[in-house]
Amino acid sequence: MNAGMKTSTVLTAGMLLLLLAGCASQTARPVYLLLGDSAAQGISTQRSLNKITLTVAPYLDQPQLAIASGPNQVQFSNAYLWAEPLSLSLTELLRQKIEAFRDRSAEADLNADIRVYIRRLNFSPSGRVSLSGEYSLHWDNKLLVKRGFNLGRDSGTSNYPIMVPVVEQLLEQLAADIFKEQPQQK
Repeated sequence: MNAGMKTSTVLTAGMLLLLLAGCASQTARPVYLLLGDSAAQGISTQRSLNKITLTVAPYLDQPQLAIASGPNQVQFSNAYLWAEPLSLSLTELLRQKIEAFRDRSAEADLNADIRVYIRRLNFSPSGRVSLSGEYSLHWDNKLLVKRGFNLGRDSGTSNYPIMVPVVEQLLEQLAADIFKEQPQQK
C-alpha cells in the first residue's frame, strides 16, 4: 500500500469515527415538568389574606430535577426540567391548597404571614418523593409558631413525570399542617 492510500484510509476511518461519535452523542430532548396548572395562570385574587413567602434551598433553585442517588447524594437530571421556576410553582400550589382549607372552614379566616423554606425536594429512582424544610407563621411581625416538616410518599413508579403529582399531594399535607396552626378569628 502506498503512502497516498494509507493517508486516504486513515482520513476515511477518522471521518467515520467522527460521524459515529456525533450520532452517538445526540441526546433526547428534555421533558419539561409542570407542578399542577401553570403558576402564572393560577394566581388567586379572591380573599387572599395570606402573604406566603416560599424559598427553596440554593441547590434546588435551578431547572433540573433533583434525583436522590444515595444517602446525602443528589444528581441533577438533564432529561427532566422544571417548566417554571420551582419557587414560583411551589408558592402558588401551596397558596391554592391553604385557600382550599380556608374555604372549607366556616369559622377560620386566615391572615397570618406564612414563611416556608424548602430544604429538600427529591425524587428517588425507587419512586419515593421527599419534601422537607420548615415553616413559620407571623402575625403583626411577631413569630407565632415555627415548625419543621419532613414529608415523603412512595409513588409506586420510577417514572419521574408520573411522580410529579405526588409533590402536589405532599403540599396538600403541608397546607393542612399549616392550616391547623393558623390563628382563628372570632
